[in-house]
Amino acid sequence: MGTLAQDDLQQYANVVNGTQSFPPSANMKILFTSQYEGKVYSKGRPRFSSSGRAYTPATTRKFEKVLVEYFIKRRDGIIMCPMHIKLIVYDKIPKAFTKLERQLAMHRFIFSATGDLADNKVKSILDAGNGVLYADDSQISSVNYNRLYHDFEGFYLEIRRAGLSPAEAHNVGNLL
Repeated sequence: MGTLAQDDLQQYANVVNGTQSFPPSANMKILFTSQYEGKVYSKGRPRFSSSGRAYTPATTRKFEKVLVEYFIKRRDGIIMCPMHIKLIVYDKIPKAFTKLERQLAMHRFIFSATGDLADNKVKSILDAGNGVLYADDSQISSVNYNRLYHDFEGFYLEIRRAGLSPAEAHNVGNLL
């Protein structure tokens, strides 16, 4: 998934030749988008058995399994190109909030900053996509992460093209 057509490759070649200004229209194309509703669990730290063997905590394993099944149902194939990730995690607005605080939170004037560390939530979601949505997480060139309050718990994930795969770069070279 995410393989460029000949016309798109030609646009990259034109940029290199100086006959077109950057960026080609294919760059930053949305490859996957989805909104998940449900509790988002942080990536748990590895645990060690009495024999010293490391293992992933059960909560993390269960959450990642749920996400793998969720992603498989919504994907068009495995992304093979470099990617930009946009991830928004939604925390439910606390019941203790006043009406004013609730409105401020819904309009993004109050951000969620309680509980688990942000990088652990990002890691649990992106690890579930590894080998399912994209071939390898080494393809991720940037992550834009926000944590907001909302009426529900969950996340919004958007994956955009961030450039050329090695095979596509080779094909552009053939056009020069």
